[in-house]
Amino acid sequence: EPILGKPQNEISIARLLGQLFQVTRDFEMETQPQLLLLQKTMLVAEGVGRKLDQKSNMWVLAEPLIVEWMRENRGPEARLRDLATEVARTVERLPHCLSKLDDLSEIVTAEGIKLHPDTVEAFDSAGRSGRRRRFGWFAVGLFIGLLVAANIF
Repeated sequence: EPILGKPQNEISIARLLGQLFQVTRDFEMETQPQLLLLQKTMLVAEGVGRKLDQKSNMWVLAEPLIVEWMRENRGPEARLRDLATEVARTVERLPHCLSKLDDLSEIVTAEGIKLHPDTVEAFDSAGRSGRRRRFGWFAVGLFIGLLVAANIF
């Protein structure tokens, strides 16, 4: 906000960066190396801009480029493109997942499912509704565990 709408000759990037560094110190934030490189680039751009034309405003000049970049990389079209790419990746993995699920079903039906004696005792000691509820959660957990063990996810 301190620089919006002002001509470049009234803006001091150095002072602005000093304020940013002060905020990072006050809140004990770590300054990222990428941010330091960006700030250095901004100082160089400010210096070159002042040499070329003191009344120009690099923020106004850069706005069309930034808007175009945002539209291409962060806008609805970009989100749809990313979604389509993710769907295509998922569809490509689907045959592999189905074959793993088929392999898993063969293992479970051939060898059966063996429960730990404590689990069987818990089911026997619980009431009928509690037993169903516990078995349901157990079945869900078992299914997810088998999928993870079979490397489907």
